[in-house]
Amino acid sequence: MSSPDTDDKAFADVLAEHGRPVSAEGLGRARRSLADARDRRDPAARAALLDRLRAA
Repeated sequence: MSSPDTDDKAFADVLAEHGRPVSAEGLGRARRSLADARDRRDPAARAALLDRLRAA
């Protein structure tokens, strides 16, 4: 989702404006965590789940 108020701002700046400052180290940890989660995804399991939901 996008917002004209934040489209041209860095994520860390938007967080800081809302009282949630984050360090560069914290952003790096979050990025690594998201990348690790993406790597653990199992596309076959997701496809099987979608098939079961469609069949229900």
